[in-house]
Amino acid sequence: MINSEATVKVTMDELTGEGHTDLKASLSIPSGMDVKDVTFNSDAITGETSWNFKNGHLVLQAAGKDLTFKAADKLFSIPVLNNPKIAFAGDFDSNLSEDYEYYQNTKYTINVPVIMDGKEVARVTAPFTQEEIEKNEKLKNMIKGVK
Repeated sequence: MINSEATVKVTMDELTGEGHTDLKASLSIPSGMDVKDVTFNSDAITGETSWNFKNGHLVLQAAGKDLTFKAADKLFSIPVLNNPKIAFAGDFDSNLSEDYEYYQNTKYTINVPVIMDGKEVARVTAPFTQEEIEKNEKLKNMIKGVK
């Protein structure tokens, strides 16, 4: 499955109280993967949200006066990752054989430090495997009616 997409659920505990103005979470994205988009749980976040992906790091940010976060499912955001599995340099004028499966069996680890008001308050490590990517792709194909 060349150039497949995968989603990652970023969750966090409730953030309440007064005086919070800035929340940042930095995720180290494995080499070869890219971030296509991020959907924030805007119903649960007071403040403006943004994201930036540069040099293998995805930074999720919420900012505003008296920033809070409260969601029953703890869902903060869902980044969409692209995983270009095969890349060719220069011109490529050929076809890949349908007799073979082209994939790499890879295990990724995503490290997530959570920074609130300029201080690191938590760190989470989430394993992300090729098997999970393929399960997500299979589910999306089933929904589309593709076998």
